[in-house]
Amino acid sequence: MRRAFNYANAGKLFDIPKSYPGMLTFTGGDKLFYAIRVAEFNTFLRQKYYAPTVSLTRKNGEFDLAKIKNITGIIRFEVSGWSDATGHFTFWDGSSCVYCGDHNYFAMKQTTSISFWKC
Repeated sequence: MRRAFNYANAGKLFDIPKSYPGMLTFTGGDKLFYAIRVAEFNTFLRQKYYAPTVSLTRKNGEFDLAKIKNITGIIRFEVSGWSDATGHFTFWDGSSCVYCGDHNYFAMKQTTSISFWKC
């Protein structure tokens, strides 16, 4: 996600800064800056821009995706039980994740909540 965030627009509105309090970054081969940790990037988004537009938790074991259907934005999956990460950020195109690989974060039992920023 952090890579996609850098390339999301040509106007540099969403560039990740070289340094931001509490957020570890590194410089990529393209000379852009990348956030490393999901929790820190989450704090950055909330402080620099705004709180999530929609927050979802499981009801009867499922997430109510009707609340984000046909709306584009940034989506964060909060995940528990992983030793090396706290979740995943990606883009939502209104019906599916843009960069999730073969992961289905909606179905994963480790996904505890979803935050969505409308863009």
